[in-house]
Amino acid sequence: MPPKKPNKKAKVPLNESSGLSGVSDTQAAEENAMESGASQVNHSELSVLIRSIIREEIGAAFEKFQPQLDALKGELDSCCQKLGDMEEGITDMDCRVAILKTANGNLMNENKEFKDKIERMEIQSRTFNLRVIGLKTDIEKSDPIAFVTHFLKEVFGSELSCEPAVEIAYRIGQGTDLRPRPMIVTRDIKLRKLS
Repeated sequence: MPPKKPNKKAKVPLNESSGLSGVSDTQAAEENAMESGASQVNHSELSVLIRSIIREEIGAAFEKFQPQLDALKGELDSCCQKLGDMEEGITDMDCRVAILKTANGNLMNENKEFKDKIERMEIQSRTFNLRVIGLKTDIEKSDPIAFVTHFLKEVFGSELSCEPAVEIAYRIGQGTDLRPRPMIVTRDIKLRKLS
């Protein structure tokens, strides 16, 4: 087994056998205190030195990557701006869609009302149509309205309270020489026959 090495920090006893003659115990204690203080100073200085080196290295690394970080920050700001614009556009579009849905609902209701009204008017207008059967083909020549007006005056004569007002007169369906096509006559509601 090798001999143990003496600890550097351990106090070396001062006696004649150690070979340090003429050094008092107080001097040796002072030297030991100075060595331990120096080691403490060395530890604190070393710690400060390591911290400063780490700071410099981190600063150099940040300076090296700072342009890339600035570019990324610029792109991120641009993306945030675009995202904000898109959110604003979507909100505006949602408002427009809501308005259009309301307008579409109103138009659908109006359309249904108009369809019902037209259907009622068609039913009502059909009640004022006359179907004239048995008139020879082309008897009305080129003016069926004038012919029917004159025809109604002859047929009803004094039974009419006023002159008949014919709005439309036309033939419908298919006919033959034996059975000519019937004529539809639409008359004004206000001038119908009074009974």
